[in-house]
Amino acid sequence: MYVYVKDNRIILKSETRILYLQGTQEYIVECEKTDRLIYEDNQIKKYENSKQYAEDVNRYHLQKEIRNLKKENKDLVRIANTKVTKELELEKKGQEANAYQRKIYLLRNMR
Repeated sequence: MYVYVKDNRIILKSETRILYLQGTQEYIVECEKTDRLIYEDNQIKKYENSKQYAEDVNRYHLQKEIRNLKKENKDLVRIANTKVTKELELEKKGQEANAYQRKIYLLRNMR
C-alpha cells in the first residue's frame, strides 16, 4: 500500500503508485486497505499502535499515574521501615522490619 503524506497528514492511500503528487512524501506500508493509519514520529503507524490512540483511550495518563503511585508507595514503605526499625530497635540487631511488624506498628499508633 502506498501512503502519501503532506504537512504531517496522510492525504491519500493507494494500492498503485501515483507519480503526479507534488510536495508529498511517499511511504510503502504493509497493511490492509481497511486499517486506520496515522502519521506519527516521522513514520506511518497503525492507529491502534500509536501514542495518539493510547492518549485517546486514556491509557497514557493512567500508566503515568500508576508509575507515580508506585514511586510514592516505595517512598512511603521506606519511611515506614525507618520508623518501625527505630521504634522496635531492630537496627541494633541488624534486622529490617517486615510487613507484619509494619502493620502492628500502624495499629498501635492508630489508637
